[in-house]
Amino acid sequence: MHRKLLRNILPRPHHLADRWYLRPLRALTTDPALWALHRKAVARAFAMGLFVAALPIPGQVLVAAMIAAFWRVNLPVAVATVFVTNPVTIVPIFLFAYRLGAGILGITPAPFSIELSFSWLTTSLAHYWEPLLLGCLLLGALAASIGYLAANLAWRGAVAVSLRRRKIRLARR
Repeated sequence: MHRKLLRNILPRPHHLADRWYLRPLRALTTDPALWALHRKAVARAFAMGLFVAALPIPGQVLVAAMIAAFWRVNLPVAVATVFVTNPVTIVPIFLFAYRLGAGILGITPAPFSIELSFSWLTTSLAHYWEPLLLGCLLLGALAASIGYLAANLAWRGAVAVSLRRRKIRLARR
């Protein structure tokens, strides 16, 4: 995750400030800390996005954006990282989190099936919420820790490669 790559991928803050639907959030779109492309801001945003992605809550993107604004880390990276949980990955992640939480609590895991309906939320979730929440919090903390280290290592590796290339280029002159 090198700065040049992120600059090419991420939207420009001044382009977002001109959008009519983002006018109420102009303070966020113009805050330079939310668009900073340095190692610490990106690594923290990546870790925070992974933690929020593991939480079993609706509106993960909004939660990630609010936390990124509060912590003043890179907003686009935090929001993009939340999409690790998508319709394909959410069931295996939550199933693993439920089994992890059940194992820690000493509960025998019951057959776990998710149904995205209001009736399932009001009836069946009551049996699963404790181990699911514990597992999601632990999985989120683990993912955030590993993600923070991986983002730091990737950034430092990209900088080292860039410096090595610059030395070779300068040596040829």
